[in-house]
Amino acid sequence: MLNIQNINVTRGKNKILANFSLKLLDKEFIYITGQSGVGKSTLLKVINGEIKIHKGQITMDNSPLNTDHLPSLIKYRRKIGYIYQDFRLINDWTVFENIAYPLLSQGENLSIIKEKVINLAKQLKIADRLHHFPYEISGGEQQRVAIARAVIKSSRIILADEPTGNLDPQNTYEIAKFLYSIKEKYQTSILFVTHDMELVKKVPQKIVNLGAINND
Repeated sequence: MLNIQNINVTRGKNKILANFSLKLLDKEFIYITGQSGVGKSTLLKVINGEIKIHKGQITMDNSPLNTDHLPSLIKYRRKIGYIYQDFRLINDWTVFENIAYPLLSQGENLSIIKEKVINLAKQLKIADRLHHFPYEISGGEQQRVAIARAVIKSSRIILADEPTGNLDPQNTYEIAKFLYSIKEKYQTSILFVTHDMELVKKVPQKIVNLGAINND
């Protein structure tokens, strides 16, 4: 489904990703681990078309990622849900509007949007925050809003950049289990960046240690 072949990404004179390859299959969940600075967040941004590669190729469903052709890039990104470390919520929109945005931008029926937003909000325990603004809720609740926004459009891939970084251990476990559960429900594959090796033990899945690969 997603095929990354021998990509190189440089920053100045430094190679952040060197001849890196990865295959992500349908409904697969992969942890991306490694020390700070090895390129975990960079990898997700590369897959999302935010950072250009200097060598290699990325394809999704056998179609190559083309960051130089905006219509193709927009179509490609519609298949991706992204959970950012810094949330990237719109502060003057309500929680409901932030979660609903991907479907609103695609022209989805409003009644369907409402049903999906409420359902996700209940699962993520933020149903009582739907009419609040992001600055009125906690960091952990903002993280859950960001997760709901990424999940709601039934993306082919969820790119999760430290999605549990602002949560306590119990809520971290619940969110990881929730993301794991959507694989089958939404036919979604997940790349989950984390430093939390205790979480990896509790919700075991395939692990790609980026630091080990780049140091080989």
